Amino acid sequence: MDASTPGSLSAKIRKGLYWTVGMRWSNKIISLVSITIMARLLTPEDYGLVALSLVIIGSIQIFFEIGVETSLLRDDKSTKDDFDTAWSLRLIQALSLCALLPILAPYAANYYQDDRLIEIFYLCSLSIFINGFENIGIIKFRKELNFNKDFIFNVVSKFLGTVATISLAFYYQSYHALLIGTIVQKIMNVVLSYSLIDYRPRFTLSRFNSVWAVSKWMLVKNFANYATRNGEYLIVGKLMPMASMGHYRWTQELNGMASQELLQPISRVLLPGLASIQADSKRLYNAYLKSLNFIVSIAIPVILGLGVIAAELIPVLLGGGDKWLPIVPLLEVAVFIGFFRALHSLANNLLIIVNKIKYTAYIDMIRTTWVLLMIYPAFQAFGIVGMLYVKVIASAFTVAFYYYLLIKYTKVTLTQLRRAIWRPCVSGLTMSFIVLNFAYFPDVHIFIILLLKISLAAFIYTFLMLLLWLISGKPDSFEKAALQKVMSFIKNQGNK
Repeated sequence: MDASTPGSLSAKIRKGLYWTVGMRWSNKIISLVSITIMARLLTPEDYGLVALSLVIIGSIQIFFEIGVETSLLRDDKSTKDDFDTAWSLRLIQALSLCALLPILAPYAANYYQDDRLIEIFYLCSLSIFINGFENIGIIKFRKELNFNKDFIFNVVSKFLGTVATISLAFYYQSYHALLIGTIVQKIMNVVLSYSLIDYRPRFTLSRFNSVWAVSKWMLVKNFANYATRNGEYLIVGKLMPMASMGHYRWTQELNGMASQELLQPISRVLLPGLASIQADSKRLYNAYLKSLNFIVSIAIPVILGLGVIAAELIPVLLGGGDKWLPIVPLLEVAVFIGFFRALHSLANNLLIIVNKIKYTAYIDMIRTTWVLLMIYPAFQAFGIVGMLYVKVIASAFTVAFYYYLLIKYTKVTLTQLRRAIWRPCVSGLTMSFIVLNFAYFPDVHIFIILLLKISLAAFIYTFLMLLLWLISGKPDSFEKAALQKVMSFIKNQGNK
């Protein structure tokens, strides 16, 4: 049975998903341990300074980021020359950027009136230089659905980098720990990339046109996505106190932890998996709809649940008295960015596979234009939370535009999309409203309140999902598969 056979592909995707979810959450557990320690050693000002520096550098780097990985993953006929050309382009990108950053460092320091940015730029330049030599062959792990090695590569390097960062934080007790720890992790990335696979890249540009045909649109998308995520730092960064910038950055980090750490593993596995069956359109679209139903059923309660428990989670997770409490109202709004992202994230993959990537790039640029135009007036009118309102609106419109493209250019219908998402959306929003407005536990320790809110939210969401599924006539969906798994587990336990 070959990889494109339904049973074989499903098994590989399922196994790959386990490994990828394990990888992402292993990394996040490592990050959580790091957060609980680093937040007590460093200050919001430290995080704000590094966040500002990384955004400035990222805004430069994005002009060099051409997304060669997507070009290799979506093409099921990629050759060694394609991989070598992709590696060569990435190396040129890294060398160009690490040469440019030291030149720009004094100008950034002068504009933001902080000479510490010069040192940060130099350290980031070294990190980029090292990472440019990473072996492009590790993409074969994903392309061939060999996610166990992908797990080893990402988790080991993350763990070693985090150990280095924490150790340095105890020594420096400053932002230097964050930067030098990143350099250590990049070194580990390069070493592991050549240790885990025999593939050895060589410098060539022989397949430039083939790689560029997709990568040029990924360059546009990467720029748009980066500007949407971080444009506010450049536009209003000079007006924000470093502490406020640190609060805002942590809001983004925590919101991303809830949304991206669920969405990215599935997307990471499905892009090469769906690409391998692109010749069978009916099977491709059915796989997308099932995946959409699965991802929103899992992601929406977790994403919205983060906003529900923010008031208790932030003090428990970050500690430090009241210094991190301004994150709470920001996070309660930010979760709706993740909510809408869950609805459209897989649509992007499907449109890339069916060669409509340029239309997704257009949409991303429209969204970015809206965000960049509205960030400053929203900040002036509502403060930091106003910037989040702008992003929520942008994310909502992105869902509408992406679904329009799906209906126009594929055989996916509006009715099919509605069936896939409506029950998780209704259940999640209702759960969020009830817990936020009616869950009150006086004279109880904050950690107990956190556990009670999580339990209540889980019960309400599960109850509503099953109720709506029964009302809908028990369709073949996530609820049915989950019930079968639970009943099978209970039966197996009873037979022991």
